[in-house]
Amino acid sequence: MQHLTPEMLESAYRLLNTTLPFRRWGLPHPDKVNFIVSMHRDRHAHHRAYMDGETHEVAVSAAKVKTPELLVQCMAHEMVHIRQDQLHMRDNHGRGFQSLAKLVCRRHGWDLASF
Repeated sequence: MQHLTPEMLESAYRLLNTTLPFRRWGLPHPDKVNFIVSMHRDRHAHHRAYMDGETHEVAVSAAKVKTPELLVQCMAHEMVHIRQDQLHMRDNHGRGFQSLAKLVCRRHGWDLASF
């Protein structure tokens, strides 16, 4: 992939939000998500909910995410975290995350172990 941009992140979010299970989850409109390109070397991406309870941040590392396929999968992972936040699940990658992630991986043909 050439140069990762916030617009690419938003496009991946919008695309995924048209697919199941995301379209049923009522995730925030993209205007309520700050899409950031980072250079983290210790993670592919991260999600953070802002204190206002409505705004979210999704950051994807240009140092780690080098293909469109990986961008989409990383965005899906962070969208699961957004859903966890909506449901007030505080288990990060625990049982709640795994349950939601299974739905996503089954629908999109991804391996849960690498998700």
